[in-house]
Parts: sequence; structure tokens; C-alpha cells
Amino acid sequence: MMKLVLHAVLFSVSAQQSKDDVLVESNVMVAMRDGVKLAVDVYRPGREGRFPVAMLRTPYGTDRESIPGTYRSLVAAGYVVLCWDCRGKFHSEGEWYPLRHEAKDGFDCIEWAATQPWSNSNVGMFGGSYLGWVQMLTAGEGNPHLKALVPQVTPPDPFHNIPYQAGAFLAMSMNWARLVAGREVDAMEQHSGRWLDFYAHRPLLEMDDQTGSTIPFFDDWVRHSKFDDYWKSMSYEHRYGEMDVPALHMTGWFDDDQTGCIRNFVGLRKGARTERARRGQRLLIGPWGHALNSGTAIGELSFGPDSRIDMNATLRRWYDHWLKDEDNGVENDKPVQIFVIGPNQWRDEDDWPLPRTRFTPFYLHAGGVLSTEVPGESAPSDYTYDPEQPTPYLTAEGSAQVGGPDDYADLHAEREDLLLFDSRPLTDAVEVTGPLVVHLHAATSCTDTDWMAMLCDVRPDGKVIRLNDGVQRAMFRESLTDPKPVEAGVVYAYRIDCWATSYVFMPGHRLRVAIASAAFPKFYPNGNTGSLDPSVKEVQVADQEVHHSSQYPSHILLPVIPAR
Repeated sequence: MMKLVLHAVLFSVSAQQSKDDVLVESNVMVAMRDGVKLAVDVYRPGREGRFPVAMLRTPYGTDRESIPGTYRSLVAAGYVVLCWDCRGKFHSEGEWYPLRHEAKDGFDCIEWAATQPWSNSNVGMFGGSYLGWVQMLTAGEGNPHLKALVPQVTPPDPFHNIPYQAGAFLAMSMNWARLVAGREVDAMEQHSGRWLDFYAHRPLLEMDDQTGSTIPFFDDWVRHSKFDDYWKSMSYEHRYGEMDVPALHMTGWFDDDQTGCIRNFVGLRKGARTERARRGQRLLIGPWGHALNSGTAIGELSFGPDSRIDMNATLRRWYDHWLKDEDNGVENDKPVQIFVIGPNQWRDEDDWPLPRTRFTPFYLHAGGVLSTEVPGESAPSDYTYDPEQPTPYLTAEGSAQVGGPDDYADLHAEREDLLLFDSRPLTDAVEVTGPLVVHLHAATSCTDTDWMAMLCDVRPDGKVIRLNDGVQRAMFRESLTDPKPVEAGVVYAYRIDCWATSYVFMPGHRLRVAIASAAFPKFYPNGNTGSLDPSVKEVQVADQEVHHSSQYPSHILLPVIPAR
């Protein structure tokens, strides 16, 4: 393995003793292999010794006013905490370009951390969202000092969530791109009330320009609208077999990056390089959104006081085992811990999907019926999709949380550009825990379009609660790398991944599957032209048909969990 020579110099603030007995060094500059220096804040115990290291790398800036609670908790437990500015951000040198440098820079940061006089050479990483992405990219580099990960609300490879999902462009990713485009973050509060206009702007290539400046990496994103070498160079899932590190993956049922942690848990549990790493994967899913563990209610649902956990204690326990070699029971824990919504209880499980799952098809029928009966012969259901008047998706403008358990009753009642399929009122409680997939047979009058599916709970009080949803762009039905237009009027089979949930439908409630061709502003409305050129302004109105017959049995495959 290449030996790295990494140098550090102090940049503005020397080590000092805090009143909490924590030594702090701010803006230590560390040279990477190409000579670019990255800034790191060092928090370490105020006593002599060699300690394990817990570190994060962030584009959002480090806290330079006070020691955050997590840092304080870890330092008090005998850890050194490192908080790095990503390349090109805040005090770090170099060019900022999302994902491009994180793998190699991550390796070099670990190497430096492992060779300092206060380090015992065992390094762990933690952090959420982009910080989780950083961890997974770094893990693929195989640094032997990296002993444990805690990736939270981690996006998967770019074409499975952000900025593309099954071929559809996530319009709200432009908000994030604008937030991090400069050396410091810019919340763009001056654009309050205008984001919907930005997200709808055509052509897509000019969307970022509406905010007042061009974002070069955003323009690159929209020019690379299929999973080509540009995106493959910034992906990590193909490297599961090179990763040899235990990981505690954390996400929420309403996290808009939820699929990343689940994909990573499953992929590493099956394909990590060593048995130790495969056995060392854990998955924790709570009733949370992207702001992990931040409250006990989201949208229309409340989960009770037990829905929040002691995150610092969870992090310390994980690190105590893997970085300090403490026999604290971590290796004997069940690999999956989930929060079941309805009874509002935490539950430990043996695997994902749950081994006792009964995958049960609920079929779409003419007249808006959803049932377990296989459909007979029937004419298709139809609607018209106009890209200039896209079906709305409920989310707060400019929010970091893209949707949640919101009430869709009014929207479903008002819109004609969607189809609704409802079950009969349930006579018994039904638990649905696991992956949600809609198998749709559909035709369009255009050469491309989008198909959206959403699972909802129709309550006796009339509220319609979204649980999760998904999208499939028609051109990408077979491949993310080789999109192919569809033939107008021809019925194709589509697999729509609606990610996952854990929810108990109570007696008297009904299950609903909603089918549409837009979810705005979550996704940029498909113009239906079949063009991959982001400078195209033209759109076409699409006449859509959803088929539900014995020949074309459209259905949602629900992971039903039998009562114990």
C-alpha cells in the first residue's frame, strides 16, 4: 500500500484548554497526496494518551463557536473528534465539486488521523446525508485504519435517488446545489416564495441561472442525464466487495434518501470483502424524516416519546466495540432494528426484508378497486398528463424534508390527472413492513413519460396519509445506462420502486394506490418528448392508459407481516 506523507500546520488558532477539559485545535491544515491542504478542527481529551478517532467530513462548515453535544459526548468517552471541511469548502483549499474528491481525500484524512501522536490508529467515521455519502466513498478505498462507519440518511448511487431517480430528475436537488455551490453555504432566503418557479423553469439547463448565478456542477448534472462514466466515477455501490468495515446504517421511514441505507445494508451484508464486515452490518430505521431523530411527530402522524433514541449513547456503544474492542454485546445484537408505526414500538429483526414476510399482490381493478383478487378482462383506465400543469406533490417550499406522512385527501379529490385504487375497509389490522414495489402495465401516446406510484392509508376520518412513493421514467425501464424510447400506444411493463415502510393499517382503514405521471416539485416534470437534451423547452401532452386485466395484472406487491 502506498505510504502517504501528510503534513500539518496550525492555521489561526492554537491548541487551548476548554473548561470542559477538551483540547481544541481549529483549522489545522493537512496536505493531501496532491498537495492541497484541507482544514480540520481537532477535539481531544485534555489528558495524555493515545485515543481512537471519530471523524466527519462536511461541506456545511464546522462549528467554531462551541463544542457540539456529540463531540463533547465522544471526547468525554475517550475519543478524539475530527471535523474536516471538504475540499474547496470554508477553510480548505482546492476546488469544490460534489463527490469528485471524497474517496481519495477520505483515505488521506484517515491516514493522517491514524498516525498522530494522540491516536491509537483506530478510526471511525460518522455523519448524515452528504456526510454519509462521504463515508461510503471512503470505505471503497480500503484504508486499514478505518474500523467502523455510522452512515446516516445516506444517499445511494446518484441514479437511485439524487439527483436522478430511475431516470427522473429530482428538481429539489437544485436547492441543495445552490446551498453548497460557493465556498460557504448560502440558504438563498432572498428567493423565498420563488422556488416553485425555479423548479418548473424550462429549459432544465437554465434552472440554476434563475437564482442569479450559474452552477457549473449542476449544469454537468443535467447534461449527463443517463448513468454514464461521469456518474460511475462518483458511485460506490459497485465497490461493496472492496469494503471491509462494519457499519451502523441509520435512516427514517420518511427520509427522502431512505433507500441508500437499506441498499447499503443489504449489499454489504451479502457482498462485503470479509465475513467480519458482512456480519458487522446493522440497520436502524426510525419514524423520522431526513432530520434524523429530531422529533416525535411528522406531518399527520405522532409516534410517542419512545420514538426518539439516545443517539450519542448509540454512537458511543458502536465505537466502543469496534474502536476500543470492548465486549459490550454489539456483535450479538439483531442486525435490524425498526420502529413499527401504528403500535409505535421498536422491534428487533433478523434480516431485511423480514424473513417471515408474505409478499402479497394487491391488484388494480377497473373502477378504482384494489384487492387481492386477480383481475379479469377489463378496459384500461386513462388520464391526461400535461407537463405544464403537473400533478402536485406535498412538500414545504425550500425545505430539506421532501414530503412526509401528509394528507392527500384534497389533492386526490381535486385532480383529474391521476388514478386512485382503494381496497375495501379492513376487518383486521394488517402490518406492512418491507420493500414496496408497484408492477404497472401502461401505455402512453408519447415516446417517453413518467409513471409515479404512491401508497396511502385512507382513514375513517377522511384523511389520506402518504406512506411512500416512487417513480419510473419510461425510457429507463430496462436500463439506466441505455435509455430507449417507448412506442406510442404499446403496453409496457414497469417496475416502480416505492422504497419501504413499516406501518399497521387498522380495521376500518383502506389501502390506496395512486398512479400519476408527475410529482411536482419533487421531480422535474417530464416533457414527454423523449429528448435527453436539457436545453429543450418543448413539451407534449400525454394520454395515459393503465392496464389492469388478466393479461396485464398491474399490482402493488405488499410485504405483509403475519401476526405473531
